Amino acid sequence: MSGVYKNKSNKAHDFSMDKIIGTKNSVTTLIVHHEKDLCKVTKFTEAKKFFANLNSPKKMMLTFSGGEGSGKACGPKDFHGYDEVEVVVLARSVARWIIEDLPQK
Repeated sequence: MSGVYKNKSNKAHDFSMDKIIGTKNSVTTLIVHHEKDLCKVTKFTEAKKFFANLNSPKKMMLTFSGGEGSGKACGPKDFHGYDEVEVVVLARSVARWIIEDLPQK
């Protein structure tokens, strides 16, 4: 999940995905988020709200809770960047979702 950063606000809801892309789309949607992400722009509570309100033909939210935060809240060495979450687990989870969404022959 990503957002658009503007210096004039510190509220996550100002950067919410529903404001950026809307709450309705026509494509399968995957949201990946860390439960302990402390970045003020990508709060986990806002990601959950977006997912709940999203009207999509198929949607899934993958959440992760492991790892150790070791850097700035919005940086790659903290939960925001999935620091110390096993890369293989993250990659396999996303790959599994992609494979399951492929059309059946």
